[in-house]
Amino acid sequence: MNSHRVVFRVIEIELGFVYDLFYTKADFIYSPSGGICRVLSFLLTVIGFVGFLSIDKQAYPRVDVSITYVLLVGAIALEIYAAVMLLCSDWTRHWLSKHKNPVVLNLYRAISLFSPPQCERWSNYIAQYNLISFSLKNEPSKWSFLQMALCIRQTMEKHRYKTFHGVTEELKELIFQQLRQKTRTNTTHVNSSFGVWKDLCAKRGQGVLEKEGFLVKFGWSIEEAEFDQSILLWHIATDLCYYDESTVLLDPTENSNFQPNDAN
Repeated sequence: MNSHRVVFRVIEIELGFVYDLFYTKADFIYSPSGGICRVLSFLLTVIGFVGFLSIDKQAYPRVDVSITYVLLVGAIALEIYAAVMLLCSDWTRHWLSKHKNPVVLNLYRAISLFSPPQCERWSNYIAQYNLISFSLKNEPSKWSFLQMALCIRQTMEKHRYKTFHGVTEELKELIFQQLRQKTRTNTTHVNSSFGVWKDLCAKRGQGVLEKEGFLVKFGWSIEEAEFDQSILLWHIATDLCYYDESTVLLDPTENSNFQPNDAN
């Protein structure tokens, strides 16, 4: 995978699987039991609709009959929509892609061909909460009295100094290139691929400090400090250095400001 777009697309799909497992009923929905329940739900809805069509409705008000028709048709439409979404989901495609049966492969191609266009899987925005800005601009809100009366002051203050910035393609490309470069560097002294990623994830900035010749002077902030303390230290340091820079900033430097501010 040489393109950062492909890499981020795969990560989005994998994170979607993890989210479904933790926060939805995907484990049941995409199981044989879930499929049986889905079929039974659709059949029972259709049976109810057919049964309502066949009975004598003269004794019922026309408005009630019309509302019942709308509800039943809506229920059937929702069942069909749910079935289509189920067939076009990443879970179904993943299950079909694992089978080498020609019929299954043709079904997989058909579903991929007629699937509706995928919308963005996430907003492509990153939240930032700058501690220095919070400390310098910590002024009472105009609506503080109303917020206290409604018991929402703490919640509102939490979001008051939060800003959102778009994650550009340039930033994704920068992250991808940096990770690929560091992976290639670690491969020279780590045997297994698992060891490469384990060693890469253990890095907390030592490589940059060592490259710039500041590891002896500032290594304590990474090696001795706790992880949360290290984040706060470098959040403050990089933010001060970022706004103190008087020269024209290049795109990668501007993109780097996403990291230190994301301390929430």
